[in-house]
Amino acid sequence: MHTRLLPALPLALFLLLPAMGCEKKDTTRNPDEAGDEAKGDSLEQLKAIPGEIQAEVDLALKPITDAESLMADLETAPERLKISAGDLGAALKAAFDADASADAEGVKADVNVDISKLDVTAEAQAEIEAMIAKVREIKAGLVASPKTVSAATANVVALGGKAVALGTKVTTGLTAKLKFATGEKAAELQAQLAEAEKVVADSKALVQDAKAQLTEIPAKAADMGVKLTASFAAGGSAKTE
Repeated sequence: MHTRLLPALPLALFLLLPAMGCEKKDTTRNPDEAGDEAKGDSLEQLKAIPGEIQAEVDLALKPITDAESLMADLETAPERLKISAGDLGAALKAAFDADASADAEGVKADVNVDISKLDVTAEAQAEIEAMIAKVREIKAGLVASPKTVSAATANVVALGGKAVALGTKVTTGLTAKLKFATGEKAAELQAQLAEAEKVVADSKALVQDAKAQLTEIPAKAADMGVKLTASFAAGGSAKTE
């Protein structure tokens, strides 16, 4: 008589399955490690906020600081470029005046300043062209100042809110962990907690200072436009097309 083995096979396979399942590796991350990493990222984001607030102010001030730099350069440019102050100033004034109707979206691209008749070297001509481009960039920035300031103010206020939210998140997490920490770990957490609280306080103060600075920028931009045009020498052979 032949023995029937087939019915035993399903049972054998069933017994093998648990053993096979035991070989699966656990790739789940340690929740504590993930939490520490998230808190570290939040703390770094928080620490970056004061610099981001200042960057908004610096961006709004850029046309003014660029104009100041250009005016300082104009004091030495004629001698360096071997050109009269009148001719150089006329070229720059022509560029500034040609874009007088430019709106906050930027400078008109269809107006050129002809400097081909200036008796200067190719290197000097290239530098003058760069100065003309800078004048146009400054003019566009000065004209756009109210819109730039409005956007910067909104960004600064948002950054202040972000600082408070991140500060709450970080300090809550650190405070909870401090309850169970001892020794060096407790000291490390306490230092991070103090740092986070200081950044939040500094950010709140910076927001108020930034808003005060931004409020004054449109008037300063208008005044700088007057000073810049006054710094250009009158006359010369430059003209607009």
